[in-house]
Amino acid sequence: MTGLAAVSGGVLSGCAAKEGASTTTDDSGDQLYQGLCRGNCGGGCRIEVRVREGKVVSTGPIQEDNPLDFLICPRGLSHIERIYAPERIQYPVRRKEGTPRGGGEWERLTWDEAIAYICEKWKGYIAEYGNSSIAYCFCAGTYAQNYFMYMRLFTSLGSTNLHAENDSTMLGYGVKIFSRSLYLYGNSKEDEMNAKTIFIWGTNASIGTFSRWKYLMAARDKGTRLIVIDPNYTYAAQRANLWVPIKPGTDAALAMCMMKYWHDHGMGDTSYLRDMSVAPYLVRQDNRKFLRAEDAGIEVPEEMAAAAKSPIVVVDAEGNPGLLSEVAEPAIEGEFVVNGIAVKTAYTMLMDRCAEWTLSATSKKCDISEDMIVRLAELYVDGPTILHTGFGLDHRGSGDGASHALLTLPIVSGEIGKIGAGINGNMAGSTTGFAGDNWRTVATSHYKPSVECAVENLPDIMETGMWNDAPLTIKSVFFYTTNLLASYSGTSLIRAALDKVDLIVHAETFWNTTAKYSDVVLPVPHWFEYETYRCCPLPFIDFNDAAIPPQFESRPDTEIISLLGKGMGLDEPYHEFSFTNDQIHEMFLDTDTARSMGVTWQALKEKKRIRICPESYNYGSREIPWSTENGRAIFYFEDLTPTYHKSAKIDEELYSLPFQRNDNEAYEDNPLREKYPMNLITHRDKFKVHT
Repeated sequence: MTGLAAVSGGVLSGCAAKEGASTTTDDSGDQLYQGLCRGNCGGGCRIEVRVREGKVVSTGPIQEDNPLDFLICPRGLSHIERIYAPERIQYPVRRKEGTPRGGGEWERLTWDEAIAYICEKWKGYIAEYGNSSIAYCFCAGTYAQNYFMYMRLFTSLGSTNLHAENDSTMLGYGVKIFSRSLYLYGNSKEDEMNAKTIFIWGTNASIGTFSRWKYLMAARDKGTRLIVIDPNYTYAAQRANLWVPIKPGTDAALAMCMMKYWHDHGMGDTSYLRDMSVAPYLVRQDNRKFLRAEDAGIEVPEEMAAAAKSPIVVVDAEGNPGLLSEVAEPAIEGEFVVNGIAVKTAYTMLMDRCAEWTLSATSKKCDISEDMIVRLAELYVDGPTILHTGFGLDHRGSGDGASHALLTLPIVSGEIGKIGAGINGNMAGSTTGFAGDNWRTVATSHYKPSVECAVENLPDIMETGMWNDAPLTIKSVFFYTTNLLASYSGTSLIRAALDKVDLIVHAETFWNTTAKYSDVVLPVPHWFEYETYRCCPLPFIDFNDAAIPPQFESRPDTEIISLLGKGMGLDEPYHEFSFTNDQIHEMFLDTDTARSMGVTWQALKEKKRIRICPESYNYGSREIPWSTENGRAIFYFEDLTPTYHKSAKIDEELYSLPFQRNDNEAYEDNPLREKYPMNLITHRDKFKVHT
């Protein structure tokens, strides 16, 4: 049977694994297992894996309680092609000595030889250059619990963490503004059914958030208006009530114009701004920090004196200053002088930033008519409204200010924190992973502090040998769950930096771009070849069966970690790397949080799926306030420190609020436009997630 024929057969069969059994057998004698699709597309779908005579012959959807979750996309259907692909890495290999990286000349190693070679090299680097000379880099190419397990090895070695910053702009801004909750900073996908209006903005929803697409279509069929703002006429745009083809890279201008329009026409939600955001906070005009009690000369009650930060000061409607906790209805607009210090409210600062984006200026910038901009602004506040967004804005140089602007829209409009309103899409995935609840699964008795930086900093580090004003020499990089050289911007610079690294190791299933450019490659099984679990982004914790044994000489991540830990001498004295796959998964789920939800490794194996998040969870409401330090949405940033490059200078005035910035080479004011006139947007392939 060919792969495509087998896939088609799986879809038509409609068989599903029965809850409570490790495997089932249908009338034909085929065995049915539960697999998980985990390329971090936002789906995390369960997949029926059909095995016949020891071979996977088809994949198909598993019947869900909610028919809207009964789906599988071309990526899930094509797993059989991946399992038996000629591109599978079959055994450990090392680049032949004297041959160039990427030249494709390899020598086969046994696992013992590969582990011994890596560990011998690492021990030598550590002895000469220190623990930080070993670096590791991962992303979300295989998003299940094995994603976290490598941390046990590298935190024990004190290795440098090279963060792959893919898709981090919108995500990072949201966490800074709203912090995290059960559904990141949104609500469950079921809530999209309750919206009157859904703005699909910053994502190709029919592909980028495929698992939520049925909900969007069902909502539209119930009468919900779908508004798509996208330069491309995507399938989502075809199915929408309104498609607005915005000029690429001008999203911040449109969002700020909408906020200005609401303000000018009294359409914003002043009550929500006052009670649930930093809108009434007073911003000092001399240093752009929030005004606090000692600045205003206000005595702090004894019970507040021990707090890490002095209490915030606001003013009432008459301009009289007082502590936020004591002023019943603080003003959200205005300029004042408090104790000789000139201040403005944070909301006034926001409106000052939006002031330049008049209808006329925005229309010219975004290539959208003024009437359409007004229509969009009025549709948004005709709620309840959901902003369905993703990582589309991350892919442009203007994505930082645009992400900030889009995420401020729900705050100013008040379309958040209530049924059918708020943020959804990729920004509303379940975040109840249990890895963070049990630090001992990551940290061992060998735990050492580590250096952190972004991959984009690697060229500078390799050139200067310095990081954050301290020496740093990187001699080896270990890649896992990422194909960095095919999914990261500035690849030529990254590749040049890697050329200066002595040893590149890649644990991977397929011969992707990064594996081909490595020095040692370790084969990892396909997802359906070993047991693990996943609890993000769905509101469930789901078990992944080992439908077939690991193919060829591939070994699961847990075994690779154990072998490397022992090889580096980390197993002594407490045997912290002598574990089976079952033992380390049991350890991950040995938490009070997991037990409170009825989750253990054994229970998960038996039940296959356990719900761990409620269907309705109105994050940002007065009942479930934001989990920020002050319980408010923080759209104005007073403390701006680079996440990794602490010694870098940052434009604090610019980054404190949303801003419109042109893309790098794409706009008329850049002389490079004459040489590079095309404005390219990456195509999304239904058969792939990232690369």
